[in-house]
Amino acid sequence: MKTIKYTDNPSVVSIGDKVTNSVDSIARQDSGRNHTATHLLHAALRAVLGNHVRQAGSLVEPERLRFVFSHPQALTKIEINNVQNLVRNK
Repeated sequence: MKTIKYTDNPSVVSIGDKVTNSVDSIARQDSGRNHTATHLLHAALRAVLGNHVRQAGSLVEPERLRFVFSHPQALTKIEINNVQNLVRNK
């Protein structure tokens, strides 16, 4: 059996090779939380700014998330605070 931590070389594993899989449960849980946060953030943005807000992309990692959305202007400090409060209170 081969032990491979990570590879982007497809020739390392061949059809018929036996492999095992392990999951970093802490990282998976943290990623899951951030994934849920993107849904909460999207809903809060739509509630505060309007239904025209659309998700344009996201990045979800165990340590952080990035949420890209469409809106025709920069958010005011009041809008940002309102979005933050909605997400925090969910």
